[in-house]
Amino acid sequence: DGRSVYSTYFFGSVAPGLMSVAMDDIERIEVLRGSNSVAYGARAMLGVVNIVTRHTSDTVGTSAMISRGENGIQDTRLGLGWQTENSGMRLGIDQRGDDGLAGAHGKNRVQRVNFRSDWRASNSSHVEFRAGWMDIAAGRGFAKLTDAPIRETSLNASYVQVDWKKVLSADQDVAVMFSHNQESYRDVAPFTPVPGVNLDVSGSAYNDSLMAQHTLRLGHDVRMVWGAEFRRETVTSLPVYNTSEALATDFKR
Repeated sequence: DGRSVYSTYFFGSVAPGLMSVAMDDIERIEVLRGSNSVAYGARAMLGVVNIVTRHTSDTVGTSAMISRGENGIQDTRLGLGWQTENSGMRLGIDQRGDDGLAGAHGKNRVQRVNFRSDWRASNSSHVEFRAGWMDIAAGRGFAKLTDAPIRETSLNASYVQVDWKKVLSADQDVAVMFSHNQESYRDVAPFTPVPGVNLDVSGSAYNDSLMAQHTLRLGHDVRMVWGAEFRRETVTSLPVYNTSEALATDFKR
């Protein structure tokens, strides 16, 4: 939905961010090949994968799912959707888990809560609000590897996103988006060759982004888009960066 899921703490990994929404909430996935840095930022140098979630008007009612299977598969989901005259809302709560790959300590569990509301402020403008929380508990490591021993890890992440869009005329519209993401990771492993010493790569990070965009149709075959984004990313990890101070980076485009 236009919110970057790059992990500040995991040096740009998108794996945790892609798990922040449930499959049942996804309407479509857009894949844009080639560089899209002008429209999506410097990290879009090879392409963009945009996950678009379903509108609240498409998920009115109650849904429930329970799945159990081999290898410890335990999936549960509850979805609630309702509408008023000018707005719609959706709440989804789900959990997914399994025992992971054979021979590895890979048991994992993902718990999520997602909320979305769509509010028609006027005939020409509407506001979208999204918020979510996710917790991933995963086993890591192998019994015979001293630098990757068996251990339990956890990742806790949450986000808030607000979009305001207004149609100015049949040929132009404006959009403003604010998003806040934060994540906290814990990974402490005993270093077996030296008793009492742990390998710790725990830490936390967050980023805030404010973006504005104006789309204008200049003719039958020509459109123009211009805008700006301001983003601040902050990461804190004493064991990784050897300081308890937060390290911040500002981006402008």
